[in-house]
Amino acid sequence: MLTEASLFHQLDSRASVFLTYQSVYEHDADYLETLYIGRNFISDSLHQRIKRLARFIPRIEGLFVKKNGNEYYLISQFEKGVEAAEQADELCINYKLYESIKETEGKLSEMVSTRFSELKKLIKSGIPKQTDRIVPKSSEEDTGLSLIINQLLKIHPIEEIYLFHKKQSSQSTIYYLLLIGKGLGIEILNDMQQSAMAKSGGKCVVVLIGHSRIWIQTNLFIHQSFFQKIMGPENIIFQSHQNHPSIHWETPYTPDYSDLEFYYRSTNELVANYFVLRRSLEKGNMEGIGDWFSKSVLRILNTLVLSKLTYLPHYQSGFNLWKLCVYADPKLEHVEFLFEKLSGENFFKELP
Repeated sequence: MLTEASLFHQLDSRASVFLTYQSVYEHDADYLETLYIGRNFISDSLHQRIKRLARFIPRIEGLFVKKNGNEYYLISQFEKGVEAAEQADELCINYKLYESIKETEGKLSEMVSTRFSELKKLIKSGIPKQTDRIVPKSSEEDTGLSLIINQLLKIHPIEEIYLFHKKQSSQSTIYYLLLIGKGLGIEILNDMQQSAMAKSGGKCVVVLIGHSRIWIQTNLFIHQSFFQKIMGPENIIFQSHQNHPSIHWETPYTPDYSDLEFYYRSTNELVANYFVLRRSLEKGNMEGIGDWFSKSVLRILNTLVLSKLTYLPHYQSGFNLWKLCVYADPKLEHVEFLFEKLSGENFFKELP
């Protein structure tokens, strides 16, 4: 079947590729169910079969990003392949996932081979194989970072933490962290950030980005360049367990800047309106000018981050947006003194 899938790939018959790989995945599930459970569940969907197998093979969950509590993102793409074949319309197929589908199948096949070898040795030796002990992964990089991780975990459950940038100064250390988990809304992230910085006594500054795994997976068309760079294994500093799945990256990938022109034009118009309002104010009447200024600054920072990082932040504070701008272009740090001239250390606190 893999030969057939390769042939269909060469012919650019995308629906056929997805349907064939669906059959290959089902074939792998047949073997794994037989080897681990002792029977097959061919009447169940692949979603159900993988979820059941995860009870016996925890590491299989490390192959699939969950779409929700009962479905897996990659398997749902096969269902779109079925829909494409039925409707003779391949537009609904995300064919950039082909390499991820191929790679994941290779890992499933490897699990089958490994289990065969384990059972063969077990039969020969008669000694039960000792199960692996899962130990949460944490960082030993420095005490400040360990303190921050512990404080973050006290506030909200986190699946993984990535340290994607660190900057040392004479006064403090800035840590740029990506948090992966559920329910990481702006209020939770702000609480976590303030708590971690307060716990460090001002010695550490924390810039937090937080998303669920499925949010990242379904928004790769804009953000893949950004997340693929920072979610490398070398950046992982915490894992709640060892079987979290990697993102199914799209190959080949071309960043989608379709909204950048809109944001650029919208930002220019907003800033222009601010200056019109400021020029037309009566002497001594500053009502509303602060709100327009804040909105203009935040929109500029958002657009800068999108243009330089291919990442569109949602509901980030002005402080975090500025630090992301400096991360993208370190030369911008040279204009930071302008903020202090305006409002001292309170500039970003005055932004909504």
